[in-house]
Amino acid sequence: MAEIPVFKNLEDESLYSDIFKRRLDQFYCLAHLVKDEFFPGCKWEGLQPGTVKLLCDLTDSLSYDTMQEFKTVTDGYDENDVFVPRRSLKESLKQAMEEINQQAQ
Repeated sequence: MAEIPVFKNLEDESLYSDIFKRRLDQFYCLAHLVKDEFFPGCKWEGLQPGTVKLLCDLTDSLSYDTMQEFKTVTDGYDENDVFVPRRSLKESLKQAMEEINQQAQ
């Protein structure tokens, strides 16, 4: 689970909440685009949990790939402007550690 900081003041807490809400809205819209592309007219309630997870993972992946491509074709964006989903980063690090451990054996 993501850690929520201990805020120094109400303005910081409000800023954090605004950023979170904006990211939630963006993900919600993108996830609906992905769902509707693969399951037109289907409601989220009609999907199996594994399918919902797959659609969310696909949305994360597409969002990341889109940001990477956007960054390469648009001037003025550097590595600090790229958002890497925590779950993707965590899974990539875990896989890399497992590969290192296998090579060491």
